[in-house]
Amino acid sequence: MRSPLRARMRGQAMVEFAIISLVLILLIAGGIELALAAFAGQRSSNAAEAAIGDWVYATGNAGSYGVYGADWEIVDSPYVDEDLEPTRPLPGLGDHAQAFDRPACDPDDASTYYDGLPIDSVSEAGNAVYLFNPRPIDLTDCVGMDGEDPSRSRSAALIDKLPALNRALYSSYQRRCGDADGNEVTCGNPAAVTQYLRLPGKLDPFTDTVGVGVLDSDPDSPGFQMPLDPLPRPTFEIECAEGGTTAFEECDSQDLPGNLCWRDDGGGVSTPLACEVRVRVRYRYVFHAFLQFPFVYWTDPLPPEALDQLDLGPGGQGGVTGSEVARGNVRRMQRTFLGCWETVTTAPTAGMQGKRTMRACN
Repeated sequence: MRSPLRARMRGQAMVEFAIISLVLILLIAGGIELALAAFAGQRSSNAAEAAIGDWVYATGNAGSYGVYGADWEIVDSPYVDEDLEPTRPLPGLGDHAQAFDRPACDPDDASTYYDGLPIDSVSEAGNAVYLFNPRPIDLTDCVGMDGEDPSRSRSAALIDKLPALNRALYSSYQRRCGDADGNEVTCGNPAAVTQYLRLPGKLDPFTDTVGVGVLDSDPDSPGFQMPLDPLPRPTFEIECAEGGTTAFEECDSQDLPGNLCWRDDGGGVSTPLACEVRVRVRYRYVFHAFLQFPFVYWTDPLPPEALDQLDLGPGGQGGVTGSEVARGNVRRMQRTFLGCWETVTTAPTAGMQGKRTMRACN
């Protein structure tokens, strides 16, 4: 027969273990959550660095002054082999303001893929370098294995065709589905006819790009401030500056005032210039297993302008980021990571060509 004292000790041990196990579970889950957040932040920085690396590669040894003085011409670019393609124009920065298409697989040919970049891109035998594609990645027709390499899937082959920035962020994309009208629906919904990948944030139905609302510690607007910015910040953002300077401003290639990245010789021929480029990448991460407490800036319910900037998922009703907030329940802590990298060019001295490098601007 078990003694009362022994029974009490056993019960006490069970209670103590239950209390300690809760703490241990919280610590383990929190550690995993913080590690995932750190991984997301590093991915954002790596993606911006990868984009800048593309531009440094395209411009090669950008150390030649043009006839206009401070205009840095693109010379000795790895993209152009004068022996093999003597008539191919030198590469310049693509117009990132024009419309992109969704990257996709050809439904009729298992060896054909579309990167969604404009037709003047280097990948399409043009002379424009595009550092990213901001549109979601359409996987609807990426069924089966690659037609040229049966050891890899078509979706993997499609990702390989994208700019380095998109490849660097691939593991952070989220699977979504859409109906025949282009609306997001739950992937198990019978109305779902398309399957695609996109980053977390507010999907703009007109531009088909994702933006991140300023709701937390975005360096451009720390804290949850009122009034909010009317529009979410773009996930991918590019700026330009004249070669050898740091006067960055928004750029969309040849439409940029002053032609920082292209010079028109007056005869309608544009010469690509080795302008400085800065790329920002924003990625929103939502904490679920750790630090689930309300934001000190949030009111209950949230103002409409705050809800409008959240990713509320299919039909505005669900989704990871905004569904709990829309219902006025749990406030989930969020963090927007900003990756920022830019080029730095030093002027040539003593007959030597200049040097182009990269640096973080976080």
